[in-house]
Amino acid sequence: MLGTVLEEFGVSSSAGGLLTAIPGLCFAVLGVLAVPIGRRLGLSGAVMVGFAVLVLGILARPFVGSIWLFAGCTILIAGGIALGNVLLPAWIKRHGGERTVRLMTLYTTLLGLGGAVGPLSALLVRAGDREPIEVLGLAAWQSALLIWVVAAAAAAVVWAAVWATTRYDFPADPPSPDGARPVRVPLWRSSTARWMMLMFGLQSMQAYVQMGWMPVMMMDAGISSVVAVWTVFVTNGLGMVGGVVMPTVIHRSRRLAPIIASFGLLTAAGYGAVLLLIAVGADGFGDSAALVALVCALILGVGGWSFPTAIAMIPARSHDPAVTARLSGFVQPIGYLLAAAGPFLVGVGIDRIGSWPPVITALVVAGFALAFAGWRSASGAFVDDQLAEVADARS
Repeated sequence: MLGTVLEEFGVSSSAGGLLTAIPGLCFAVLGVLAVPIGRRLGLSGAVMVGFAVLVLGILARPFVGSIWLFAGCTILIAGGIALGNVLLPAWIKRHGGERTVRLMTLYTTLLGLGGAVGPLSALLVRAGDREPIEVLGLAAWQSALLIWVVAAAAAAVVWAAVWATTRYDFPADPPSPDGARPVRVPLWRSSTARWMMLMFGLQSMQAYVQMGWMPVMMMDAGISSVVAVWTVFVTNGLGMVGGVVMPTVIHRSRRLAPIIASFGLLTAAGYGAVLLLIAVGADGFGDSAALVALVCALILGVGGWSFPTAIAMIPARSHDPAVTARLSGFVQPIGYLLAAAGPFLVGVGIDRIGSWPPVITALVVAGFALAFAGWRSASGAFVDDQLAEVADARS
């Protein structure tokens, strides 16, 4: 619905770039604040508050009268989600015990499911050549955005119940072996944490570009809006499969680097296929154009397995729940700064250049960079151990 929203408010593609960059920016800022908020409210309490803010943003956004208020509501939505993004891996590490891998599998699978189902709400209000289906008498774009308050409210109720059971549950810092006060070593001193951060940023950038701009790419190539929506469903839906597979692979595999690097290479190949589709145009592929578009989405979707991989590696590469929380608060906020730049630069690039090939070529290069960062982040070193080595050297 991005094009419809921009048209409704009478703004350019650069404003679309800003809107699609807001989640990454909010995840960066709120990600830094998530761990302190978690320390104050507890992990469960902070996640519950995040969902309450999310509900408020979703309820208000369809009814505002300017693009700036629309952006403000988007900030509330993204800010609420950011608390969960950062704190849920630590929550799973804190409460999971022997079920940690299974809980991470469930978490990353549902992330993929949500990402896949989300775009389908556009089909409710933009069903091919038929008249848009309106909900509660609202305009089509308002209906597509408002409908998700049901899922958000249900999640808020669930987490209120979780908080009532767990109460304050932020983990204490691990004690040092000699019983002295532990030395707090910055996360950037861990090479594993740095490469994980870069991998997370690059894969998040690709994910938000695809969610925000891939339907526009497809429609500009002559693909119908309905097929364009389904390409996002395929891309994000395959993330659900990655969510099922990758936590177990990370837990059991002794040679992760080639596997994780392949996701970046597939991302580059997928954008190469999109570039071919745009160059030839839907008419050039005739009746096979929709199939070609879905193949592009399929390749990008498997490349998108880097997303559940990056999430699952946060608890997998840390021993202690407190370190997991800190690692999540380091990897995600800084990584999302890079992620926010991608969708924004795509919007600006389209405004200034006026064509997709140079923009998509840059995304291909970013795919190769993702492959390299994934390779380096897949070492067997644990962040706790690297931080302990630095702390020992200091003492």
